[in-house]
Amino acid sequence: MKALVYYGPYEVKAADVPCPELKKGEALVKVAYAGICGSDLMIAAGKHPRARAPLILGHEFCGEVVEVCDPENKHLVGQRVVVEPLLTCGRCRACWEGNYHVCETLGFLGIDAPGGMAEYAAVPVERLYSVDGLSWEEAAVVEPVAVAVHAVRRSGFKVGEVAVVLGGGTIGQLVAQVLVVGGASEVIVSEASPYRREYLKKLPVKVVDPTQEVLKENMADVVFEAAGVAETINYAINVARVRGVIVQLGLPKVPPATDVMKISFKELSWIGSRVYNRWDYLAAIKLIRYGKINREALVTHVLRLEKGASGFDILNRGEGIKILLQP
Repeated sequence: MKALVYYGPYEVKAADVPCPELKKGEALVKVAYAGICGSDLMIAAGKHPRARAPLILGHEFCGEVVEVCDPENKHLVGQRVVVEPLLTCGRCRACWEGNYHVCETLGFLGIDAPGGMAEYAAVPVERLYSVDGLSWEEAAVVEPVAVAVHAVRRSGFKVGEVAVVLGGGTIGQLVAQVLVVGGASEVIVSEASPYRREYLKKLPVKVVDPTQEVLKENMADVVFEAAGVAETINYAINVARVRGVIVQLGLPKVPPATDVMKISFKELSWIGSRVYNRWDYLAAIKLIRYGKINREALVTHVLRLEKGASGFDILNRGEGIKILLQP
């Protein structure tokens, strides 16, 4: 089968590889679409601490179940599904408490095991969600929408609050969309890229250029840091109101110097947010099914899998937001 394979730093190529052999409890998914994510860019640059070459990339994907190695789940054959790409131990405290998304040994398809940028992928049956009623293009963005849903839920956001999103890439943009649906009185997205700002203008949010406009101090009930840059992390502390909330989504390359005193004096709540859980996935599917997510503001390119490496180049040049690959 054809697959997009990471062979080493800056060496991502389409290649012919063997079709996956199923283990008990796995399903074979014929992939319809796979999305390129920031994590994939990190892997391609050789900067991901766990990814080992050669590796079939891709943790955002959907498709049709064509085979199941599990007698109790044969009914899944023929179903249209989206994949929750988490690999968990089921034994640690987090898993026991139902918080499997922060498993102590959490792994991902496409990072710790072969992923979905291929014609076929092997997936644990418990990580499949039906997407009947969604187009393949809609199903392809469920995973990043679930990330945004989880972040908004983690924030404790309330209807009528003012929210600021720092960073308008895929996740920042989707957080803004979920906040609009959730009833924010105002959503402000700060994004430096002119390219991204043009797509953000398709949404009912205020878009600002941080190089031209500095947001007021203490203006936001909740701030979502989705850029992962040291400067924006401290910016979030200023923008959040007294006793406000900051949700950390961006992952800075180096630990930032943070104004801990201001966090303490303002009694800010700084909350981490990691991926999603089952309920976030189900909510994301519903939001997409009922037309609450604007894909035109999100998906900028659809490429054939064989041309997938060019999609990485596009994103590295800052000329795309969400790129989908079609086997």
